[in-house]
Amino acid sequence: MSTNAAIRAEVASLTSSISHYKKLLDDMQTRLGVLQSQLDSVVYPVSTLPPEMMSEIFTHCLPTERWMDMVNTSEAPLLLMHVCRTWRQITISTPNLWTTFDVNVAGIYNYFPEIAQSWLARAREYPLSVKISGVLWDISDTGGYSGRLFRDLPTAFSENPFFRAEHRCENPSGDGRVFPGIPSTSEAVHPPYQNGPRP
Repeated sequence: MSTNAAIRAEVASLTSSISHYKKLLDDMQTRLGVLQSQLDSVVYPVSTLPPEMMSEIFTHCLPTERWMDMVNTSEAPLLLMHVCRTWRQITISTPNLWTTFDVNVAGIYNYFPEIAQSWLARAREYPLSVKISGVLWDISDTGGYSGRLFRDLPTAFSENPFFRAEHRCENPSGDGRVFPGIPSTSEAVHPPYQNGPRP
């Protein structure tokens, strides 16, 4: 067989194979569409509950451990937002789910203000409890991690007339108001850890 004939034969074989697999793909896509339609038509019992009842159920899903970092997509309320569109809408519109802002700032300080403002907006007029943990160092360094946090936190919370904070943090300087721009019911300033590594 000449070279040209061999090439034509291979082209014909590949063309036939492509047509075969295209048909298989079309069949699978059709079957997938049928199965997806069947799933979409399923009505789960929980989906028949009124939003008010769903909101009440969701409040019992919040973590109970006080050390839990709530800015965590594997825990309520953020977890509930990722189940489906309906659950997301109910979660966002349930202020009770957002009245505790318990967060470790170590991994989120670059976008902490946006998270805090969003959380506060969802809590609406409900009283908000805030707990912020993490190793904080020189807050006078406005360009550093701790300095940016202490600069941005008042902006995130101080405009809400319902917010009152109980400040509890490890202040390296050991004196002065920690968050002077935030209305406070009480404040506890603790000395820094002596053996913690500096960032």
